[in-house]
Amino acid sequence: GARRAVLSVARIACLWSLATGTFLAVTLIAFEEGVRFLLVPSEAYAEFATAWWIACIQMPINALVFATDGIHWGARDYAYLRNSMLVALLAGAASLAAFAAWVPSLASVWWATALWISLRAIFGLSRIWPGWGRAPLRSP
Repeated sequence: GARRAVLSVARIACLWSLATGTFLAVTLIAFEEGVRFLLVPSEAYAEFATAWWIACIQMPINALVFATDGIHWGARDYAYLRNSMLVALLAGAASLAAFAAWVPSLASVWWATALWISLRAIFGLSRIWPGWGRAPLRSP
C-alpha cells in the first residue's frame, strides 16, 4: 500500500546501480592494458580490445537490469519478468545469428549481448515507470 515509498526506493536503487555500473566500467577501462597483457595472446589483441570496450560500456546497463530484476522479484511480478526475459532472449538470439552471419567475431557476440541486456533494461524500467500493463507498482 506504500507505492510512493516503494517507487522512491526503486528510484534510489536504480540510481545506485547506474553509479556502481559506471564506476565498474571506468575501472575496467583503466585496467584494460593490464588485463590484456596478463590474459590475452598478442595475436588476439585487436579482437579483445573491441569486445572489451563493448562489455565495459554495457556495465551501467547491466547494473540497472540487476536492480530492476530485484525490484520485480520483490513486487512478485514473476510472470512479467519471465515474459520480458523471453522476448529479450529471442531478440538477442536473433541478433547474434544476424551478427554472426554478417561479421563473425567476438565483438558480434558482445553486440548481441548488448542488445539483449538493453532490451531487458527497457522492459524492466518501463514496468516500473510508467508501469506497463498490470504493474504492481503503478500508481492507482
